Amino acid sequence: MQLLSIFLLGLCTLTQSTFAGEFQTPESIYTAARLLIDKTLEPTTEHETTFSPLDPRLQLSVCEQPLEAFSATQTIKPGRNAISVKCNSMKSWSLYVSAQVKVYQDVVTLTRPVKRGEILTEDMLSIKRVDISQFSTPLIHDLNVAAHKQAAHNLSQGAILNERDITQAILIKRGENVTISSSNPSLSIQMQGIAQMDGVQGQTIRVKNTSSDKIISGVVTKQGTVAINR
Repeated sequence: MQLLSIFLLGLCTLTQSTFAGEFQTPESIYTAARLLIDKTLEPTTEHETTFSPLDPRLQLSVCEQPLEAFSATQTIKPGRNAISVKCNSMKSWSLYVSAQVKVYQDVVTLTRPVKRGEILTEDMLSIKRVDISQFSTPLIHDLNVAAHKQAAHNLSQGAILNERDITQAILIKRGENVTISSSNPSLSIQMQGIAQMDGVQGQTIRVKNTSSDKIISGVVTKQGTVAINR
């Protein structure tokens, strides 16, 4: 009787083991999805992927072919992504797995509080590496992009800058006295004028020449200076 009990117990264990081996493991499904994510992202992109657990009651036949994975959007973005994993063998099946992708990049942050309209200088800026998946607005990654720009609103110390936080600095304001610079290869002349409109660097604005009272157009080159070509 004892020998029969041992035999039945062994048979039961073997049957359970074989039955469990007939189903696709969640780990293999995650691996297929992870390979797609790693392949789609740039090789130099630092990232981390986690998956929402599959239903433990899920019983999918072991696929006789390599699993296929793809994204419905054809891209992988920072944040949550739905990845389709398919089996194309005789007993075919497909399902979606939810992948949370964290992408780490260098971004520009503030070293101190900044008031609206204040010009950002190099000493106000620093670089910090963060997970960008938590941000919906494009961030600033280059110090040179933020330097010498104007704060669009009040910003706190440590704030991570995005494209809505900065604007082109207004170098000339309407009604201000400006220097009109006119030059050619053989001659350079400077005149005084009054700005008829606000202007940022590189912008063409209207200026009134105070000597002739004529309205002319020139390009803002720096604070208080407009250049015209003759």
